[in-house]
Amino acid sequence: MESQQVLREFKTLEAGSAFLSNKFLDLQNRYGDQFIAIKESKVVAHAPSFDQVKDKIHEQKLGIKELIIEFIPAKGKIILY
Repeated sequence: MESQQVLREFKTLEAGSAFLSNKFLDLQNRYGDQFIAIKESKVVAHAPSFDQVKDKIHEQKLGIKELIIEFIPAKGKIILY
C-alpha cells in the first residue's frame, strides 16, 4: 500500500475517532443501543444490529475502510470488553 494512501486512511480514522469522542453524549442521546457508521464526521448509517448497519453501508456503496463502526450504549448501560 502506498504511504500516501496509508496516511489518508489514518487521518480519516483519526478524524472519525475525534468526532466520536467529542460528540459521544449527543450520539448516545440519538443512537443509544445502536451501531453507527461514521464517515467524514457524519453518521451515515445506524441500526440496532451490526448486520443491519453493514447492509445499509452496502446499499449506499460505501467502502468499509472509509468508516468507523461503533456500538453506542444507551445511557446508564455498562459495556464490559
